Amino acid sequence: IGIFSGSVQNNPKNFFSISSQWGIPIQIANQSYMPFLYDELVKVKTGTATYFKIKKIVNKRLSKPYSDCVESETFESIYNDELKKLGYLYDQRSCVKLCYQKYIIENCSCYDYDYKHVFDILLFDSKQCKTIDEIECTENAYSKFDSNECYKYCPLECLTVSYELQTWFEDFPGKSNFRLYLSKIPTLEQFYNGTNINLDSLNDNLAYILIWMDDLSYTFISDTPTMTIISLMANIG
Repeated sequence: IGIFSGSVQNNPKNFFSISSQWGIPIQIANQSYMPFLYDELVKVKTGTATYFKIKKIVNKRLSKPYSDCVESETFESIYNDELKKLGYLYDQRSCVKLCYQKYIIENCSCYDYDYKHVFDILLFDSKQCKTIDEIECTENAYSKFDSNECYKYCPLECLTVSYELQTWFEDFPGKSNFRLYLSKIPTLEQFYNGTNINLDSLNDNLAYILIWMDDLSYTFISDTPTMTIISLMANIG
């Protein structure tokens, strides 16, 4: 995928326009769980081709009585209900963030702007914190917030999905490929509104990202009980 970091009027197909002042942020996450843009971000540098090789790891723990984890599909709580409304599976991180937002709403009558992309479509009856007084209220409330109160209602999920990333970099487009990219990608001219395109301007504004799975399969780790309830009762006699 090509990413252009400058300002464009017409965004050609397969290119995304985004600011690169602090690097271009991307997130690699499981679509079954609620995404949060400030978590697990990877920043991509312009003038660089970045390659990500991904390995997926699924870990399945045993639920009660073997552990305190909960099954995402059947766990009942107000926070899991909200996640289901959005079409997401339960996980502890999302639950704690929802709990925090509920705390902010109760104290400030609005929700934290940092999670706008999620809470604009949640069914909590609230608005976004926008005014100076509302933002100051969220800051004061955050300083008094005790996350341990949320963990009481947000146990760890039994099924977790994680990703291991291996990353490579190289110059892009580079001197040797500069003319090649100009001939192969005529839509680049739309970004510059007829002005001359040179290597420096591309290095300042253009990035290339390639993401692929290490294998079509994934690593699955599961718990196995060493003793069942029946065998335990039999041993007790």
